Amino acid sequence: DSASNAVVTLELEVHDGTCDSQYNRYNHQSYADAAQSFEHAARDRFIRENLPVRLVVNPGPGKAWCLDHHVDSANYYYHRCDPTRKTYYPRPGAFEVVARIPQPVGGAGGGRTRAFELWSKLRARRWPHLPTLVD
Repeated sequence: DSASNAVVTLELEVHDGTCDSQYNRYNHQSYADAAQSFEHAARDRFIRENLPVRLVVNPGPGKAWCLDHHVDSANYYYHRCDPTRKTYYPRPGAFEVVARIPQPVGGAGGGRTRAFELWSKLRARRWPHLPTLVD
């Protein structure tokens, strides 16, 4: 079965300080430290369970978003279908964890990848408890 041999992808969107300014109070180092702790804990867990995993940090906002070359920032995007919608990526204050799990080719998922949000600091407005998140 190809789904059992497929690799789970963990995507971590983490605030990286590129949009830090006098207008926010984010401590870039706390985000970097939390990201590193999560990466180590997740890799250790998947190795212990003998499961293949791919960890991607700040993979980008998605295919629907395009880099805005008219703005003096490498992290400013506009939406392909609606150029008035704009966003920074990674988003300020973000610590977002998504698991992308391959679906069986013959099943309802048709071999596509299904995304599951495991944690959103932007939504929860607090840091995750990393051991619980990794388990």
